[in-house]
Amino acid sequence: MFDRDLKIYHEEFIKQVATNRNLPIEDVAKLADGSSMPGALALENGLIDALGNQAATRSWFAEQLDLTVPEIEFCE
Repeated sequence: MFDRDLKIYHEEFIKQVATNRNLPIEDVAKLADGSSMPGALALENGLIDALGNQAATRSWFAEQLDLTVPEIEFCE
């Protein structure tokens, strides 16, 4: 039963990524093998929008939320 449920969750994950990233489900299924992926490879495969660091992320959130960079705090 555990294997069955895991397969269901895996298939749903693939569908959600394909839908939200506007990628063919077959392409996502090939990538979704449970292994880690460096950021550059994720970018190349359309799984992320950009590479960056914490400062870049803070700037992005500030812009999206119409706040200043110092107003953005991360839990660490």
